[in-house]
Amino acid sequence: MTDGVAIETRRQLSRLIYDGLAGRTLATLFRQLAQGFADAGETLAYETFVAWLSASSFPANRKRQTLLGNAVGGACGEAIKKLPSPAFRGWRRKIMSETEAKKMTTHAQSRREYSRTRQFPTISHKGEDGRTHLRPVIECSACHTRESVVRQSTTHDTDLFEKKGWEVGKNHAHDLCPMCIKERDRAKVVKMEDHVKKNGEDMAKVADRLTEVRHVPAAMLEMSKEDGRIISRLIEDRWDEQGGCYKPGWSDAKLAEEVKRPVEWIKARRELDFGGTGEDPGIVDFLKAQVALSSELAGLRSEMDLLAGSVSELSSAHQKVQRQLEKYRDGHNALAGKAQRLQEVASKLTPPFPDRKAG
Repeated sequence: MTDGVAIETRRQLSRLIYDGLAGRTLATLFRQLAQGFADAGETLAYETFVAWLSASSFPANRKRQTLLGNAVGGACGEAIKKLPSPAFRGWRRKIMSETEAKKMTTHAQSRREYSRTRQFPTISHKGEDGRTHLRPVIECSACHTRESVVRQSTTHDTDLFEKKGWEVGKNHAHDLCPMCIKERDRAKVVKMEDHVKKNGEDMAKVADRLTEVRHVPAAMLEMSKEDGRIISRLIEDRWDEQGGCYKPGWSDAKLAEEVKRPVEWIKARRELDFGGTGEDPGIVDFLKAQVALSSELAGLRSEMDLLAGSVSELSSAHQKVQRQLEKYRDGHNALAGKAQRLQEVASKLTPPFPDRKAG
């Protein structure tokens, strides 16, 4: 999987997490995630969760990806489970190193097998014992230096020459003496300051044409291969492989300022070899904290609005009950006044008593 596809996959993961909040706050989602991971025997750091949100990393394995999808839930959770997991850069680099080493080993073994079948020319040499011996001779294909060795019955001629520093090829056209080997290796080391780009106008035209055809960043075409290798090594020394970002205090701009090279070169090389972002992780963490705090405040603001609405409804109902109670109280007071007046009138009336006749 290319770096561009891996970056886009991490961005899709971030969008799906935010879309899958469904009214939850980030803190609530993180608590649910942590509990789900703990139940599955996994641990989840808040920094890892923030890295997923910022699209700077992806779950380390399929199990963690599935746990994340379960916690998010819904259609977004199912989409998270189906995302293709980006290949890790450390793993790719290891495989590439092993492949290159295997190729070199295979090439060296093939060359040695050819050299084991070689028959070197010989010269006659009279030894101290007065007897004449045949010695194998090798000649450098570059400077034509010749050297002979004393033949041994238990050692192949090729091994004898290699012990003296020679590079023995499959035939005489590939033999090199120790001095020519040093010159060849020295010629491979080119300093960045010694590299001068010629025909700048023509190179710019070629760069523009290749950019249109191959969609290669122009900054990558402007720098030399040696520039790219040196910049890549400098970035690697300041790169946090696990976090997928620069170490604290470093960024594209800071590195460009230190090596006196265009920041576009640093950015293009970093995106090609390492991905991630070109910002100082300290600043990124600060921005992440701001985003998380803003999300928390938005959630609290929503809850406060709901509570305010509930309080308003309760206040309206209380006022309605209060008015009804006052109405009942006024009716009760009116009835009580009428009853008191009737009692006063009744107390003034003397009931008539019938006359009693003596018997």
